[in-house]
Amino acid sequence: MSKAPRSFKNFRICDKCNDLKPPRAHHCSVCQKCVMRMDHHCPWTGNCIGLKNHKYFICFCFWTIVACTHVAISSFLMNSNCTLWPKIENIRFSNSFSPLNTQLVPLLSMSVSFGVTVLLIMHLLFLRNNETTIESVSLGPNNPFRKLNKDENISQILGSDKRFWFIPTAPNRDDSNYLNGLQYP
Repeated sequence: MSKAPRSFKNFRICDKCNDLKPPRAHHCSVCQKCVMRMDHHCPWTGNCIGLKNHKYFICFCFWTIVACTHVAISSFLMNSNCTLWPKIENIRFSNSFSPLNTQLVPLLSMSVSFGVTVLLIMHLLFLRNNETTIESVSLGPNNPFRKLNKDENISQILGSDKRFWFIPTAPNRDDSNYLNGLQYP
């Protein structure tokens, strides 16, 4: 029996789990299963990021950036408030912390915010091009799935209503647009 050529566009049998693998699916070596439209295995969330949870990963990155930026700004304001107005309560409050903590927290939170911002921008570009991280590496510029316009590509994962793109709710998808993006050339 000859082996079928490897392709992202055809149904095939997975070499590792011997199960039917649909187009755009990939076998995760950590989870030991095939995941539809798999992007990557995320150690932060402890599972694979694929078709059904890619929006939640995007929201996770977005809200991590918001939270880290909030911590950095509020830490900076707390430090400046405690030093500009040296009331007895402020002095006691600031003395209860190590000086290293109050200077390190804004730096660390902005560092995390910067790193996750780069990750979010990268994933939004992948969504715009209707590709996953695995497909961008494997297929490169010959990706056959780049046939919709940019808004339609993003709405496949984040939903058709732009107001809810970064709200962690189930995506409200236009079914025809969603199915067109999952059809394979």
